[in-house]
Amino acid sequence: MKGLILKDLYMVWNYCKTVVFVCIIFLASSVFVEGSFFFSVYPMVIAGIIPFTIMVYEEKIKWAPYCQSFPITRKQVVTEKYILSLLCILFAAAVSVCFAVIRAIINSVDIFAAFSSIISTVTIALVGPIVMLPFIFKYDVEKSRLVYYIVVGGMCGMSAFFSFESRIPDISNGVGITIGAILLVVSWTLSVKFYENKEL
Repeated sequence: MKGLILKDLYMVWNYCKTVVFVCIIFLASSVFVEGSFFFSVYPMVIAGIIPFTIMVYEEKIKWAPYCQSFPITRKQVVTEKYILSLLCILFAAAVSVCFAVIRAIINSVDIFAAFSSIISTVTIALVGPIVMLPFIFKYDVEKSRLVYYIVVGGMCGMSAFFSFESRIPDISNGVGITIGAILLVVSWTLSVKFYENKEL
């Protein structure tokens, strides 16, 4: 498992550095832009679907059949992709916290309100892996590309709408995180089942 995570982190660094840089630019912009919900959500949405990009490269090099030659179960392969999604989202959240503190200092914004907003964006970012990964493990990356565009477009559209409306959906962070965690477990369970029954 550790080897799989390290392999994907190396791939993120080699192939997704531009994406990481863009995410940091968006988060930095949130310091100076009023109603910056979109600038806070977009990086976490993108961070949550980085595994999709990694799996595109894996499919090109025929990684899945090659991986079967190692003492690695399909369940571990699936689990690692979910862990990678969470690591990417948490990294984006950590960077977002840093910029939230800066914004609070510069603009005299309530820091606790800023942290609450970050928790909300983490919940929203979970939608990406929850929806997309089962499709990818059941079919493949190419057949799941339409789902990718729908998820990214829909999530960015909603975040832009809430940003323009200058309000965030009124939902308890505890409730949101709990629902997100439950759906993530359901998504993981489906992905494991799909991938174990899939012919490679």
